[in-house]
Parts: sequence; structure tokens; C-alpha cells
Amino acid sequence: MGWLRTSVGIALMAAPGAPMRLAGTESPTGAALLLMRTIGIRDLVLGLGTVSAARSNDQTDARRWLKATLASDALDTVVSLAALRSIGRRDSLFAAVLALGFVCGDLQALLTAPPNNRASSTTHNLHLAVVLLANPSFAPLGTPTVPAIGDRSEDK
Repeated sequence: MGWLRTSVGIALMAAPGAPMRLAGTESPTGAALLLMRTIGIRDLVLGLGTVSAARSNDQTDARRWLKATLASDALDTVVSLAALRSIGRRDSLFAAVLALGFVCGDLQALLTAPPNNRASSTTHNLHLAVVLLANPSFAPLGTPTVPAIGDRSEDK
């Protein structure tokens, strides 16, 4: 989904009038072209963020980007339906269905994404706590050591 969104973003920035002409608008206004370019920038940023996070080892970050794109597309769907009176039934429904298609893709990507890696981090921290309890003199780099109970090395 990240590469698809990136491609849509680039297309909207390069040719902002194309989707409007497909929808039947003969000559889009300057404000409409600016709006399409702005949407293109948003999609480019969300797409590249999603791709970059997916390529990293941080699944929490990847899921965060997927949730951001899902929120964006869900809001696009709602706003498209809310514009029914101002832009007309055909255009409103077309925009809502298009956004809903991206919502479905976002949900699919989120559901098939690897789980957060918090569990492995929590397991690592639990293991470290057990090691420290069993051997108080052990300390990873940068961790202050705590003398063991009954250790009177400062008295010697």
C-alpha cells in the first residue's frame, strides 16, 4: 500500500488536473489544482513513511504509519459523503468509494503486518531483570552496579 500511495501522490503532484478531467470537470480552477497537489503531497509523505517504516525492523513504527494512512483514508471517506449536497451525489459517492477502497487496503495491510515487537522487548527486559536479581554484580554497559546485600567491600 505504501508504494501505491506514493505513486498516487506523485501522479497528483505532476498532473493534478487529470483526476478532475476524468470526473467531468473541463477546466479545473487554480484552487482546485492546488488542492489536488496538496493531496498529492500528503499521499507522497504517507506512502514514503509507510514504505520506510515497513523496511525497518521496528514493527511498531510500521503499524503506526499504517494506522495513520487508515485514519486519513477513513476521514476521506466520511468527508466525501458529507460533501454530498455541495458536490453532487455522483462525485460524492465516487470519491467515497475510492477512499473506501484505500481503507480496505489499509485494513488488509494492518491485519497482515507482523505484530508489534513490544513483546520481544518486554521479554528481553524481563530476562535482564532476572539476571540482575540472580547476580547483582552483573551490569550491562552504562548501568550502575548495585552492591549485593551483605557486601561490605567499602569496609575493607
